[in-house]
Amino acid sequence: MIQNKKSLSVLGNLIKDQYEHCSNKEIKEFIFIYKKKKKYSDKKILRFLENLMIAYVRHKYTDYDKFFIRYDKDRKEIRRQYNKEALMIVNTWKTKTIEKEKNKMAKKILIVVDMQKDFIDGSLGSPQAQAIVVNVAKKIREYSKNNDYIYRTFDTHDKQYLLTQEGRNLPIKHCIIDTDGHNMYKSLEDICYMEDVYKHSFGFIEWDKKFGSYNLGAADEIELIGLCTDICVVSNALILKAQFPEVKITVDASCCAGITDESHKAALLVMKMCQVNIINE
Repeated sequence: MIQNKKSLSVLGNLIKDQYEHCSNKEIKEFIFIYKKKKKYSDKKILRFLENLMIAYVRHKYTDYDKFFIRYDKDRKEIRRQYNKEALMIVNTWKTKTIEKEKNKMAKKILIVVDMQKDFIDGSLGSPQAQAIVVNVAKKIREYSKNNDYIYRTFDTHDKQYLLTQEGRNLPIKHCIIDTDGHNMYKSLEDICYMEDVYKHSFGFIEWDKKFGSYNLGAADEIELIGLCTDICVVSNALILKAQFPEVKITVDASCCAGITDESHKAALLVMKMCQVNIINE
């Protein structure tokens, strides 16, 4: 139990000042009691602070950011006056409570597959690929707005590409590292932060390592969009299905394009047969 009542007072004032006009019922109740009585029991304030952190996480880090901006600004003064006690309380929220609550939440992961210049209007570009750019941008913004996880893959080759098996079967240089064609399509690259995944073949075989810390289960979902439906999208969808058999794997057909319309549809059918969830056909 907290011994220093002044620590509670400081934290109470921070909350009151920051959320004077907040519509959240629990916060309004806290502020009302705090302003009226100028005191709060140790047990009550600790329960409130924990609930505040839970709400902070569940609201996807948007509604509660100001509290931590204010806290970070004032923490030196709090430490100086109240012997690190208030600092310890908030640090506890930001570790144990956040991680515990995040693990309870259903997680959504978006994988944007190979939306690179060479596949859209470069050496292997196509009208079909150009047609999905708007839909892909909309999908990325949707995930970004919800603060979900977003990854983007890069098909990556070096200057010896034509000597590889893929190069012999498809003798058109593309996505050579350090060239403009390797870059994400310009209208997509600055929408939001996306974690980069560089792959040197159709499928990335280390998704299980990449997502290992997320503890993915039946309540979670991984969605794939991008290019090409019949090569890299289907390859990665089936790898993910094998590595995470209980996780919902989804492909949004309206955000994918194949080499041809026929091969696009054929790949969607193959994925359906392997229990990949296909939407927006």
